[in-house]
Amino acid sequence: MTILAALALAFVALQENGTDGPARPVDSEQPERPSLDSTGALQFALGDGVVAVVGRELIRRDDVLSASQNRTFLARVPGLADDVQSRDPNVRNRGYTTVLFELVVDQLKTVGGRNQGYAPELIQAILDRRVEDLQRRFGGAVGASDALRGGGFDPQSYARYNESNLLRRTWEDSTVGRAPGPDGRLTRDRFVPPGIMQLEYETRLRSARSEERATLGERPQRWVLQQVVLGIGAYKGPEAAREVADVIQSEVGAGKITMESAARQFTRPAERADQWQIEPLTEEQLQAYSRANYGDGALAAWAVGAADGAVSEPFVFSAPDANGKLLARALVVYRVAEIMPATGRLDFEDAGLQQQLRAEVQKAWDRTRTDRGLLDLLEATYVWQPELREALLKRAGRRPQTVGSETPAGVN
Repeated sequence: MTILAALALAFVALQENGTDGPARPVDSEQPERPSLDSTGALQFALGDGVVAVVGRELIRRDDVLSASQNRTFLARVPGLADDVQSRDPNVRNRGYTTVLFELVVDQLKTVGGRNQGYAPELIQAILDRRVEDLQRRFGGAVGASDALRGGGFDPQSYARYNESNLLRRTWEDSTVGRAPGPDGRLTRDRFVPPGIMQLEYETRLRSARSEERATLGERPQRWVLQQVVLGIGAYKGPEAAREVADVIQSEVGAGKITMESAARQFTRPAERADQWQIEPLTEEQLQAYSRANYGDGALAAWAVGAADGAVSEPFVFSAPDANGKLLARALVVYRVAEIMPATGRLDFEDAGLQQQLRAEVQKAWDRTRTDRGLLDLLEATYVWQPELREALLKRAGRRPQTVGSETPAGVN
């Protein structure tokens, strides 16, 4: 186990966000990002100054930049890792804004955990056990101290980090009913009555959105594509890139190499090699993807008409230069990895579906209860800057559109 793994600090590998290949499909279900005034909190050019205040705690520019390198932290919001590593300063600043917003929410929850009145000696006992575990893992106090320094901690900052995480999770779990409060009693009921699940089932069944009907098992035919992106600039011209594309088409088509190994060997820029497989797309989504990246429906037409395992001729991806002139940027070879047949909806009596509905209703209730808890904390806690406070109020004021109403029955 590495030092960073032991301290739960994984850092994000850099990924270029340029115009060297087709964009990945956009997830329409991504959560709403906070929208802050451009004159507000994120004036990073001011140096290492304070960018937010929550209660008595300060959040500094370095806190935001440090969190922007933490893989676990960035995974909370789809696309956030790409944003904070973007070469576009506007996109990168949007990513930093989201990171700051999440740090403020974390600090509010920590305040909530502290305000719940858990006995300080109980918190300290848990923290002491964690330090003892760390010392056992690394062979004593000296090894543990070296591990902490390797992760950017000293004993004091490590204790504060763990105390904040413990208080935040304690507040979250007691607020939604996953764990008892400081008096040892559960204050929220997580039981989902069968009638609520039936209502949720019928609501999704009548939905005009195919994504919601798909949660009941009703899915159209879908295609899983794999790709190898050959940057023309990296291969010093289209002729060399075409020669590599022909080799890939021949070798993958003959089963001599896999598309993954071809992607890892030949993709340029190399940072895009991990993007070799595209999530399942319906015919409608294929058409949109094809038009967005190639200006027409040729890729979609090829994929829909191809057999499972077919490998394409290279498609030419183009993008404008600084003067607006459209230039060929990459050749992209595709393979149909899987054709997923259409499926019909499941009956409400299906046990697996009921388990899924129950979990999703509970998740919606958790969001509602958490939002209400954050509203209570906002009323009692000083938050600066004003734009952050307004964004928090907007987020906490949203209610999940589920189980037939904005406030599901039984939520308290």
